[in-house]
Amino acid sequence: MTITEAIKEAQKIGGEITRKSFGETSDSWITFLPTNSINGTLIMIHNDKKDKITPRWEPKLEDLIAEDWETRR
Repeated sequence: MTITEAIKEAQKIGGEITRKSFGETSDSWITFLPTNSINGTLIMIHNDKKDKITPRWEPKLEDLIAEDWETRR
C-alpha cells in the first residue's frame, strides 16, 4: 500500500507504519509513528532488549512513492 494508505490504516488500529523493503530480523525492526506534534514522524527502533524513539524522520522521495508500506501494531 502507499504511505498515505498505511498512515490511515495505522490511525484506525492504533499502530505504526513500516516498509517491507526495510526488512527485519527476529530481534530488531524499525517502524514510524506519524504525529501532529513538533517532533514530526517518530522513528521507532525496536529490538529484543529495548525500544528507542527518535524524532523527525525525513523520508526520501523513494519512501514517499513506494507501494510496499504496511502497518504494525
